[in-house]
Amino acid sequence: VVMGVHGAGLGNILFCKRGTHVVEVACQQPHCHYFGHTAAALDLEYWFVPLKPRNAHLQRYVELPITELLGVLEDIVEEISENESCSVKDGSCSCSIRKT
Repeated sequence: VVMGVHGAGLGNILFCKRGTHVVEVACQQPHCHYFGHTAAALDLEYWFVPLKPRNAHLQRYVELPITELLGVLEDIVEEISENESCSVKDGSCSCSIRKT
């Protein structure tokens, strides 16, 4: 999972393997979805968490929408858990990934 606020740092998703989850926190305007296009081109799983207020890009400080972000992260964990199996085969692992 790669998570970040809209900006050049998210450019590092170019080096992610297919299927990596990318969470972008950005302003609500359509022009703030650049990394959604990049993620689609690279076969990555893209998630968008909008900042409030609408013109967040004009603000010096913004508040992170914690409720929305936690909801997205819970969805990602659930999705990963359904699609992955734990790599520890001897049963000693205490992770929350369902073993298949």
